[in-house]
Amino acid sequence: MTLKKDYELSSNSRFYLKDHGCMLINSIKWNTACSVEMFKLSKGARKILQSRNAGGNSYRSEALSFDIALNLIPGIELLKTETEIKYSSRRSKKTDYVIRVSDIYLGVSVTRAMCYFEHQSFNKTDAYQMLYKKLKAVISSNESNCGDPKFDRQILHVFVQSQEISELLQEAYQSIEEEVKSNTIVLLTITPEKGSDWLYYMIK
Repeated sequence: MTLKKDYELSSNSRFYLKDHGCMLINSIKWNTACSVEMFKLSKGARKILQSRNAGGNSYRSEALSFDIALNLIPGIELLKTETEIKYSSRRSKKTDYVIRVSDIYLGVSVTRAMCYFEHQSFNKTDAYQMLYKKLKAVISSNESNCGDPKFDRQILHVFVQSQEISELLQEAYQSIEEEVKSNTIVLLTITPEKGSDWLYYMIK
């Protein structure tokens, strides 16, 4: 991995691209309350960070996601950032970036599972609705993608604010219909509960 000691990823989460319709969990930690701009990022992650995205503030999580993917899938190459991906409709759900490994093309959609307000809880309903909505958006994006390269599978990468939220998402995943999740690898990355506001709330 190309990152400094500020950042450590659990080592038991490598997966294979033949996996279909599965959920995988890993964790990440950093020693100080910093931000992704302070990490020694890969070339691909720096490109994502510098390009920003199509109207959102999630560029930090997308850049970090790419370097986590690089650790889990050795040899991947960043092909497209969010604004470079072509769709058949302007109203299509968007994918955050496209990667290639060998002759396989994958879209990657990045999101965050968190409590949006102080003292607000994240419950079972929140977990199901968030995961279902994101998986359906992945399907829509796959169907609308018409660019070069064409991808029809994705990784849904979810940064998770706590172990408790991770457990709710795992439970929700089991109750989602197979046809909704069968073509998507869901990756949960559990982050430190302290020192992560820069990732979830865009606080520097």
